[in-house]
Parts: sequence; C-alpha cells; structure tokens
Amino acid sequence: MKISVAIPTLGRETLHATLRSLERQTVQPHEILVVNQGPPELDDELKKYRLPIRHLPQQARGLSRARNRALSEFAGDWVLFTDDDQEVNAEWVEQLAALIETYPEASMFGGVVLPPIKYDPSTEFVSQMYVAGEVILNRERYLQPPPGPNMPNDIWGGNFALSRQCIETVGHYDEHLGRGSGLCEAGEDTDYAIRTLTKGLVGVLSCRLIITHTYGVRPIMESTERELVEVAAMIAWKSAQDPSSVAPELASKFHPFGRKKALLSDLTRGIVFHDHAWRKGVYDAFCERLSSGYRVQGGVIVAKSE
Repeated sequence: MKISVAIPTLGRETLHATLRSLERQTVQPHEILVVNQGPPELDDELKKYRLPIRHLPQQARGLSRARNRALSEFAGDWVLFTDDDQEVNAEWVEQLAALIETYPEASMFGGVVLPPIKYDPSTEFVSQMYVAGEVILNRERYLQPPPGPNMPNDIWGGNFALSRQCIETVGHYDEHLGRGSGLCEAGEDTDYAIRTLTKGLVGVLSCRLIITHTYGVRPIMESTERELVEVAAMIAWKSAQDPSSVAPELASKFHPFGRKKALLSDLTRGIVFHDHAWRKGVYDAFCERLSSGYRVQGGVIVAKSE
C-alpha cells in the first residue's frame, strides 16, 4: 500500500518544522507533495531534506486549489493531508497504514489535532480536535458529541486521509471554500466530509493519527465567528440546491443560532440574545449572496456566469 503525503504551502518558514517532523517518521510515505503557492526559491530549500519530495509550484492561490492539485497528482493509494503550520507525530504514516488494514471499509480517516503547549484560549483561537479511541463516522454519528469534554465527531483538513476510491466517487474539493477562495474562507474539509458521507461512504476518526497545530494560533476576532456561521449557511444552502451532494440530514446538524432567540432579540430590540440575532443576520446575508451569484454543480459551487 502506497501512502502519499500532501502539504499545501505559501512557502512559510514553518513548513520546515513540518518537513523535519516527517523526517522522523517510523515509516516513510511513498512521496511528499509540496504544493507551493509561494516563492519559487523554495525548490532549492526542499532539496536538503532526505525525503521523497515532489515540488509542485502553483500560481493560483487558495487552499482548496492546492489540495486539488495534490488530488490530481498523487501516485499512492491514499493521500494524507497536513498543513505547513503543523508538526506530525513520528508514527503518523505508520498508524494510518495500520488503520487502513484494520478498517478496509473506510474511505477517509481523521484524527487528533493538538494545540501548542501554551496559548491563551480567552483571546486566541487554534484549530484542535480530540478523539477517544476509534469512531466509525457515518451519517448518524457525524457531529455527534462523544462522551466527555471532547469536540463533536468531525474531520479537520490538516489531519485528513482520503482513498483513491473516495476521490473518484466524491470528486475534488470545492474551490470556492477555504483560505484564499474569496467566498467562504473556511469549511472546505467539512464540506468534503459531508459530501463523502452523503455518497454512502464511511470514515474513521482515530486517536492514533496525531498532529500538533504548533504555529496555528491566531487572535480571536469577529471574523473568526463570522466564518463559522458562513460555513453553516453554505452547508444549508448547498443542501437545498443539491441534496444528492449534501444530505439534508447532515446539513440539519449545524445550528449557528437559535431561531426563537433571534426572534426574541428582534422583539426586544436587541436587549436579549443579541448574539443570536447577529448570527442570523450573517447567516441570511450569506445565503442571499450565494443564491444571487452562484449555483451548485457536481457538488461544488460555481458562479452563475460560468
């Protein structure tokens, strides 16, 4: 079995920490695709690593575009994604190989995303995910809260493996989603997981796939919450447009605001539940933006002008 690793990058200095963590793997991947949307000089820097790196320069910006380049180019049976601000556990590739053998029915795998040792959660945000054991991910269990203080069952794009069969069935990432897309700046991994489950495929979340989001800390701003609300709006809108790509039962699991609370906020002129009214406003405005300029084709967003 051949496992390809793919890393989208803008050529940030933190990429070297990611590559050094891959040098420490107990089992080396078949290849490492570095999809570089940054400076071309990176090619010379990559040659110093004793790794099977394939450098793929890409002029067009956008995280989903970079991941799609990897999906078009990878030579393995599976592609395993991480990001250029993360470090992977030394057994990362070895554990994925063991999981693939143990769960032959799975088409995708996700795992643990640890925050850096020190950051301030009151003012800073960093993506993180905790998994207890192994969880079969299907339509019923997706976003189901597990026992204990863990995140709902979901897959995060920086620790995400897809089989070639999954890619052939589901297709590529939606390039209107994710960093640099210019439309919805998050949610590309959530969208892909939902489209996979909608097709009847299953995944596995595992505590054995571990990465650390070492350099992913950013300040909490209004835009952070806005992005999450827009992702929920996008999922609901896509489901209404094309339920064969985004199952309504999966879209209904996103609740960015309480409808009754938003109504009470309107009735009291924002005295109570102002935050719910704000989220509803963001949600409705983004749905309107999507409806006015876009449509869904083959599970992905396309401009009406196309």
